Amino acid sequence: MDYNILERWNSINDIYKMFQVESFTDDYNGISIILKEYSGDRILRIKFEEDVFAYRNINESYLLKEKLYNIKKEDLKLSLFIVKYSTFLEEFHNKSLSIYKEWEISHYLIRTPEDYIDILSGEDPFVEWLN
Repeated sequence: MDYNILERWNSINDIYKMFQVESFTDDYNGISIILKEYSGDRILRIKFEEDVFAYRNINESYLLKEKLYNIKKEDLKLSLFIVKYSTFLEEFHNKSLSIYKEWEISHYLIRTPEDYIDILSGEDPFVEWLN
């Protein structure tokens, strides 16, 4: 079986772009990520209000041993994906003794030229353009 299959995340109109992270906030309101178009001025907010089980932010340039994801050529200039057959989700289940295995948990990936932000959530996030 192939793992970490990337599917385009169709959350809002005009989303097929490359973004950069302007801010990442984890507080009592949940997780809020502000993204700016890499070659533009539009600002996008992604907000996970509850049921975030785990997240990580990895600067891929420091990973010398392996690539995190195999990205199709036609998706190289995109930032937002849902990961199917996720090894991160499997790792979470292993470390939590599989007590959440029956729950519907999705793996969201926000990929920028600098970072890979992975979020495991039981709820779809709220996504909106701010300008």
